[in-house]
Amino acid sequence: MQPFNPQRAPVFAKTGMACLSQPLAAAVGRDILKVGGNAADAAIAMAAMVNVTEPTDQPGPGCRRDTYLFSLTASEVFSLR
Repeated sequence: MQPFNPQRAPVFAKTGMACLSQPLAAAVGRDILKVGGNAADAAIAMAAMVNVTEPTDQPGPGCRRDTYLFSLTASEVFSLR
């Protein structure tokens, strides 16, 4: 078995990061974080934007969409369904 090679350089951020395959949706998440929103706010906004920018690749409104958030203070993973 060969070691995992993601072909991408690791990225680091001090205050926050919004990552997604669709640049416009990622920009929405970044903007939410810049004005003081939290990770849940950014995730929900990016999910809504992906439905607009990639309508054929994502389930529409009312479909199941799993979002997981890790709380550093609680040391827990939360699921938003």
